[in-house]
Amino acid sequence: MNLDKKFQFNWKTRIGLGVMTGTSCDGIDIAAVEFSEEEFSKFTILKYKTFDYPKEVNEFINTVNSNNSSISEISQFNYYISQLYADAISKFMNEFNFSDKIDFVAVHGQTIWHQPNKTAFLNKSIASTYQAINLSALSKLIALPVVGDFRAGDIALGGNGAPLVPIFDFALFARYNSNFIVLNIGGISNLTLIPETDKISDIIAFDCGPGNILINLLAEKYFNLTYDNNGEIAKSGKVNSMLLDIIRDYDNYCELPFPKSTGREHYNQEFIDKVLHIFNDNYSNIPKNDIVATFSHYSAICIASSIEKLGIDKFKLIISGGGLNNTFLIDSIKNELISRNQEFVIENIEQYGINSDAKEAIAFAYLGYLFLNQEYGNVPNATGAISSTILGTLAI
Repeated sequence: MNLDKKFQFNWKTRIGLGVMTGTSCDGIDIAAVEFSEEEFSKFTILKYKTFDYPKEVNEFINTVNSNNSSISEISQFNYYISQLYADAISKFMNEFNFSDKIDFVAVHGQTIWHQPNKTAFLNKSIASTYQAINLSALSKLIALPVVGDFRAGDIALGGNGAPLVPIFDFALFARYNSNFIVLNIGGISNLTLIPETDKISDIIAFDCGPGNILINLLAEKYFNLTYDNNGEIAKSGKVNSMLLDIIRDYDNYCELPFPKSTGREHYNQEFIDKVLHIFNDNYSNIPKNDIVATFSHYSAICIASSIEKLGIDKFKLIISGGGLNNTFLIDSIKNELISRNQEFVIENIEQYGINSDAKEAIAFAYLGYLFLNQEYGNVPNATGAISSTILGTLAI
């Protein structure tokens, strides 16, 4: 590869920006991270900020998931979101005086489709994933090298292309030589088991199922809110056992064996509508806050069931993500774990120096740094890939 010295691989101490937008579509998270030449797991978080996502983005992704968008719209969206990221990155660098200090940017892109299980397509068996972004366009707009497209390599090797954060979780927590379960509650909830063996090959990680995504959709549908602040709507309602049974009967994802991953292609407005249609055909309507409480409790069940399946009875549960602020959800997870005879201590990831909302943006800066140093970025035991591999693509 013919790169000038500025862009050569095997970088050492460098500052990167990690950019993340998750399934909740609630904002563009940007973290500036300085990496050390001493070891890959040593880094300093310099700054972090979230920039609001236009409401139209969420609406467009819902349209895509409903198969109501055209190829021309998807093409336009790729360049649109590249411009959106570029604007946010420029504001971030100007606000914190990083204009001449950033060496690279690592972006996840906006997932609008994720199908890691192979299906028949044009006489072949194909798995795929799609994160909207145009890396070349973004690189030109911000005049910086951009690393992205992290999922594709793992998918090509038979993996789920997710979760991608376990390699970062290992860098954070393996040093403690204890059983850590790192739980991130974003739109989709996911966990990483860092076992006390301190071996990367013993990591288990997968998507548990819904986190905030169904709760957010219901809060918008019934209360014109983007999310259930502190779980207040759910707290004002009651879990409806009949509706809960219907959700559990309708959804089989949480019972699937790992490794596995999921997203908005499964948990979306259509999912909610179909469940409520089944419910209303058999039972009378219930208060809207009861619906929010019931779907919130279902997220807790999926998370607790996933933890139980790990077979670790004593552990520290480290929580991050927007769901950490939903006290109804957190209390429901606690109660579900207690009912399953789990012995645990819950801690906030911020106790370990990581901003809860910034964690995944930091993780993608880390993945970008691994790529630039030609280090493996996936954990085959977590994704199901046939081997470890370098993840990502570079645009300059």
